Amino acid sequence: WRHTAGAIERLAHHSLDGQRALSKAQAVPLLVAALLNSHDRATQAHAVGALSHLASHHELSEAPPRRLAVRMLLGVLDDATSHPTHLVKATSALATLASRSVATRTVIMHAGAIPKLVRLLLGDGSSFQVASVAKGDPSPEWRHSPHEQANAIPRQAAVAEQAAQVLADLATTAIFSGEPHMDEIIACGGVRPLVQMLGATHSEDGQTSAAAVLRHLSATGSEAE
Repeated sequence: WRHTAGAIERLAHHSLDGQRALSKAQAVPLLVAALLNSHDRATQAHAVGALSHLASHHELSEAPPRRLAVRMLLGVLDDATSHPTHLVKATSALATLASRSVATRTVIMHAGAIPKLVRLLLGDGSSFQVASVAKGDPSPEWRHSPHEQANAIPRQAAVAEQAAQVLADLATTAIFSGEPHMDEIIACGGVRPLVQMLGATHSEDGQTSAAAVLRHLSATGSEAE
């Protein structure tokens, strides 16, 4: 995976013709699979880098790579059976994509990302719900392992902070473009978890992202919940 993802990243970075060829070759699903299924940090970085190049180039702004990458990553967030590590990776990748270009942020907003991101702020992702094993329990066995129980809360916090970072980037675009989508944060109950993220239990980056979203919401004149 590492060499494949690295080669694709280099091709996507240095050549628009290469980006077009990778788009036609359906490289995005391969890169998303490499991101989610590899435990190698270099492979993950190459995959996210390649996705960023494919999604961010202005001449491909409305091309399939951008929409497909966003749709596949949001699909991970929307899947109740997604492994928590996949949620962490997918949310982190979305944060990277959102930070790269206005066009990508617009695609993310229009793809219905905000309610999904707010659910992650609220901790409603069922992948983090680690329950005791019961007879006939249909949930995946990995949810009941001691390792998953020990890591569920830190992963949930990491995902929530990445979700806040994406929302902060989306808000920056929305406030200047007049996009109405940011009101969904309030409608979905996102203000309370953003305020809670300002507390000492979250990282400085998480606090900064939460504050940015709240600042942009106040600037739009939206009424708090």
